[in-house]
Amino acid sequence: MTEEDPPGSFGHGIAVGVAISAVLVHIAFVAIGGDWQKLYADFGAPVPRITISAPWQLGVPVVGSLLIGALILKRPRGLLAYATVAVLLVIACGCTIVYPTAPLTALANNIK
Repeated sequence: MTEEDPPGSFGHGIAVGVAISAVLVHIAFVAIGGDWQKLYADFGAPVPRITISAPWQLGVPVVGSLLIGALILKRPRGLLAYATVAVLLVIACGCTIVYPTAPLTALANNIK
């Protein structure tokens, strides 16, 4: 006798795939980001501290991986838990690239 997939398991897989991709993109952003502290010191721009801090840069992949692992092990039947984790990780990934570059973009826009 085989175990059938629960209804909606395709959506669960898509959400887990999006969450894993968001963690990997976050790691790539951190790896290519360079030394933001030094860059801000050179330009004299205000520093967005949270997204360039080590706890954020290391914490998002660790917490994201733990959440994804919990979803994979627990296998909740509803789609809400999967979608919530995926959306939160995509937002965290977006914050990782948008917030560090926002002051520099604003500074560049002031140059005439």
